[in-house]
Amino acid sequence: MLVTLVDVGVVLGGRTILRDVSLAIDAGQTVALVGPSGAGKSTLLGVVAGDLRPSSGAVRTVPRADSAWIVQSTPVLTRRTALDNVALGALSAGAPRRAAEADALGAMAALGVEALADQTVHRLSGGERQRVAVARAMAAGSTLILADEPTAALDAVSRSLVVVALSMAARSGAAVVVATHDLVVADSCDRVVRIDSGLLIESAVDAGVPLHTRRAPGTRGAP
Repeated sequence: MLVTLVDVGVVLGGRTILRDVSLAIDAGQTVALVGPSGAGKSTLLGVVAGDLRPSSGAVRTVPRADSAWIVQSTPVLTRRTALDNVALGALSAGAPRRAAEADALGAMAALGVEALADQTVHRLSGGERQRVAVARAMAAGSTLILADEPTAALDAVSRSLVVVALSMAARSGAAVVVATHDLVVADSCDRVVRIDSGLLIESAVDAGVPLHTRRAPGTRGAP
């Protein structure tokens, strides 16, 4: 498994955020974290990323250099072009510029923003910036992609492009973990993990089955 959590608990400021969470994520999987606001989804992403040390339990994850974050406020070089931003991850990892830019353009095409390659980022709309951020995570070739509400500011067409792009990253071998309230995003994932009050209460493996029809493990369907 690429990522393994065993009996993980997180306590911050005297408040229990996660408790007794066990989760295993393999390469090539897409995993949706769903649940109400404040349930612990973003905290769990931080633990999976290795950015947040748990108060209890054990975590095995990839080195930080092998992971990429997509968040609503993903920082970008606003005075540089969209292409410069998307190529940044690969360049930082030591890729030759020509190869990094070729990969960046491919990722931008998948997100429908290749025509914006030469535009400076500060001229882009919020939705365009978000798609540039997703393209950057794809182009970096990371083994683990973590996304916190990646479609929150997007219209239906842009949301569909992001869903397809994340699926493409998984088919290339990356593990993709998405915290989301968007049922379209969750329905596209191989697995759905439900979190409530810091507890992992369901993990379903039903790719392509609408979220509202998925059953908790161990339950039986109607006869």
